Amino acid sequence: MNLYTINRGVSKRLHIYFSNRSRKKMYHDKINNLVKEFKPKPLSNNQISEIKEYYASFGFNDVKTCWHRYCTHISGEFHKEYIPEDIFYNLIEPRLNMYKMHPALTDKNLLSRLFSNVKQPEIIIKNLNGCYYDGEDNRLIQIEEVINKCKKYSKLVIKPSIDSGGGKNVIVFALKGDKTDYNNLSIKDFLKLYDKNFSIQGFIRQNRQMNLLNPSSVNTLRIVSLLMDNEVDILTSVCRIGAIGGKIDNISQGGLACRISSNGLLSEKGYLKSGRSVLETGTEIKLKDFKIPNFNKIIKEVQSLHKQIPYFKLISWDLAIDDKGEIILIEYNVRSQEILGLQFFNGPLFGVHTDKILSSCDLNGKA
Repeated sequence: MNLYTINRGVSKRLHIYFSNRSRKKMYHDKINNLVKEFKPKPLSNNQISEIKEYYASFGFNDVKTCWHRYCTHISGEFHKEYIPEDIFYNLIEPRLNMYKMHPALTDKNLLSRLFSNVKQPEIIIKNLNGCYYDGEDNRLIQIEEVINKCKKYSKLVIKPSIDSGGGKNVIVFALKGDKTDYNNLSIKDFLKLYDKNFSIQGFIRQNRQMNLLNPSSVNTLRIVSLLMDNEVDILTSVCRIGAIGGKIDNISQGGLACRISSNGLLSEKGYLKSGRSVLETGTEIKLKDFKIPNFNKIIKEVQSLHKQIPYFKLISWDLAIDDKGEIILIEYNVRSQEILGLQFFNGPLFGVHTDKILSSCDLNGKA
């Protein structure tokens, strides 16, 4: 082994160490702000001891209990197995998922090739590294043809093809001629806002039952699956519902989220970003026992899809149901997956798998 190789190894370990410290501080600041805002009731001494003894049995000797406190406050249920975000993002997710495969394999412009056996939103235009492609036949095209194709539609969706989690920079826009309703920009000027690596998609006409929850947004399902021992287990399923008049369903955009039980029925309570619980949607539809169409079929589809991409053992899938009752794969998420909200919907993230997941963690920070 030469000096160059040794230096590379040291540099890599230092990079991991300082990156983990930075992320740890970020998530500590986040939960501390939530605790400060919501002022949850402190955990009892017995509960704190139970958490620390449990995590210490896996080698975690300095576990923070603020995440347990917050989840217990929101959900009304105490579980020692709640997963703190600093442990999840620094140790668990990198252990389960091959991050180096993430940028290419989650590019929305490539999903139709990766998952050709499931229906996806109609792709009108792709932009890959600044090059425009026809979404129908993958021809390289010029901006003039891009504009002409967009003009044929009354409503479209544009989103970054790489890293658009949480609805970030996803815009539903209407068109009249060569003008959009986004600040009255022309199509050409509107596209300049995205520069490169984005996708223009047809607007999904959603299932009539899902439309009842909120007609202005496509209301989607977030399903989290775990590939373990050659089997795919569904950890949690959530329905995300837009706010009245809102075009995006994400909870970060004013929507709400509600747990889906294994039989496809919504739970009694949904939650807003603030953590406040609600019993009905903005359209006054009661959440309790609302039936998600074709739910068993959706679960089987997710299990089948996950087995096609074993580079990632933990995946958060976003799906919709169209007006024909067909399942639409919108995207899948494998890095920086949201877990805090899921745990006060459905209890500890990994459920019966928690002990095995924590046992597999490398406390030296290697993934």
